Amino acid sequence: MALLAAAVASPNIRINDTNGRIDRLEDKMDARFGEFEDKTDARFGELEEAVAEIDLKLTALITHLNATSEVDNALAGRLTGPNAPTAARRPEP
Repeated sequence: MALLAAAVASPNIRINDTNGRIDRLEDKMDARFGEFEDKTDARFGELEEAVAEIDLKLTALITHLNATSEVDNALAGRLTGPNAPTAARRPEP
């Protein structure tokens, strides 16, 4: 009778032990994924701040350039400055 009880209980004990191990592994995996998610969120936050800073700088640069005639001259093919091509060196359109 004791042997029969042991035979019936043994798989149940092993299943419970295996389920406990799986639960512990899932807890470890959840903790690691949580850490990874926190690091990823922090990094994306840093990148978003950097992109916003670049956007502000580009906006200021574009605003400044639009306030000058140099952009209009460059778009019209009339480059100015010491390295600008002369009429003799200017390529034909």
